[in-house]
Amino acid sequence: MTLGYDWLDREASGERFITVVNERHIVDASRQFPLDNELVDPASVRVNSADGTMVFEPDFDYRLFESAQRLDVLIIPGSRIAVGDTLLIDYRYEARPSGSGGFRTITLRALIRWGALALSHTQVERAEGNDSNLSNAFVLANSSESRTSLILRLSTPWGPAEIAGERSRTLTKVIDATNYRLRGNASLRVTEEVTGSLGLNVTAHRTDSRPFNVYSANTGLSWRPLPGLHFSSHLRFWTVQQHGRVDQESISGGVSGEWRIYRVSLRARYDHLSFSEVRQRTENRLALEAVRRF
Repeated sequence: MTLGYDWLDREASGERFITVVNERHIVDASRQFPLDNELVDPASVRVNSADGTMVFEPDFDYRLFESAQRLDVLIIPGSRIAVGDTLLIDYRYEARPSGSGGFRTITLRALIRWGALALSHTQVERAEGNDSNLSNAFVLANSSESRTSLILRLSTPWGPAEIAGERSRTLTKVIDATNYRLRGNASLRVTEEVTGSLGLNVTAHRTDSRPFNVYSANTGLSWRPLPGLHFSSHLRFWTVQQHGRVDQESISGGVSGEWRIYRVSLRARYDHLSFSEVRQRTENRLALEAVRRF
C-alpha cells in the first residue's frame, strides 16, 4: 500500500501565471487525457516527443478542448502520436486570477495493490483568497477534484492485458462535472514475427449543461518477416455522442513499411482519415523517405 501527501501554499505576488515544463503523459487506448492543472492558456500548449526531437502540430496530431476547467488533449486519428507513446507537454496556467491573493492546494494520493488488482485514489483540494494569509482570507474560489481507478492487469498466453474503470469529479462554485470511464487494452503475440494490439474505451461525461459520451477503438498489427524489414498497419475509430446524436466521428487507417539495409533506411507510409463534425473531411497522406546514417 502506498500513501502520498502534497501541500502547496503560494503567497500573493505579482506573478499570475505559472509555467509547466515537460509534464509527462502516456497515451492509452482512449487517446485522450487531461492536463494536470486547470485554467491552462491553450495558446501556450506545446506537445513534444519523449526524446524532445519532435514537436507535434495542433489539428494535425492532436486537438485541445475544454472539459470543466481542465484542458484535454485528444490525439487525432492518423496522428504521428501512437498509443503507448510518452509525451512531454509544456504550457502555462493561471494560478491566481486577477484580484485574488495566494492559493493553497492539498493533494492526497493512495494506492493499494493486491495481486493483479490495483486501486488508486487522488483527491485535490484548492482554495484561493484575497489575502496572503489564507487562514484569514475571504475565499474567492474553491475547487475539489477526485479520481478513483480500479485496474486489473492480466497475463494471457497471447500477451499482457489491462482492464480499468475510473470515476473522476470536478466540483467548483459553478461546475459539477463527473466522468465515468471504462477502458481495456491488450498486446497480442501471434508468432515471433507477428504482434498486434487492441484497445477499447468508453467515457461518459456528465454536467448539467453538456453531457456527452466518447467511444473509441483501435487495433494495430506488426510484421517482421526478415531482419531489417518491418511492416505495420493500424485502424482507429472514435465517436462523440451528445443528446443521443453523433456530434463528432472519425475513422482512420494506414499501412507502413521500412527496410534497413546497410546504413540506409527506406520508409513508406500511407494514411487515410475521415472526420465529420460540422462537415465531412477526408484526407489521404502518402510519405516516402530515404535516410542515410553516417
